[in-house]
Amino acid sequence: MKKAKGPALRFAIGRAARQSVRCIIADTVRPITMTSQDNMPRLAPKGYKELLPVWNRLAKSLQATYVLLGVVATVSSLVLATFTTELGTLRVKVVAFVLSLSLGLITAFEVGAKANGARAAWRSLNAAILSYENDHNFTIQDLYKQYVAGEALLGDIKYNAPSEKPQAPG
Repeated sequence: MKKAKGPALRFAIGRAARQSVRCIIADTVRPITMTSQDNMPRLAPKGYKELLPVWNRLAKSLQATYVLLGVVATVSSLVLATFTTELGTLRVKVVAFVLSLSLGLITAFEVGAKANGARAAWRSLNAAILSYENDHNFTIQDLYKQYVAGEALLGDIKYNAPSEKPQAPG
């Protein structure tokens, strides 16, 4: 047998590779053909894909706000507990105000719940877009249902007003 050199060697290797691919494709349950529309990935409608970075930014900003307010409240609480006499009356009032404001904003607007809802909405829509693009059994109606579910997770802004001071028993 004669050894192949140069272009003949490349042709022989290419031919062997093509035969291997044909064998692999023939052994699969559903042969892959490049002309089949079923095997080509679909693109999700532009409007849905454009929402992903918006919802991601919203989730990140809410999470950052929640963490920032939590850190400010924690540090303020520690400063008040540790340095009350060293701060003086005015500084104690300022730190107490900052502490109360931070906790009040977290509680009144449910920042943690909003952050979690925004992240869950992003995850839901992202998974739906990936399913739509890669699973031909996943319909545009399924994608729309996931979008609506994501919008519901985002929800509206609620304000929980502080309750009145508790009355002394008597």
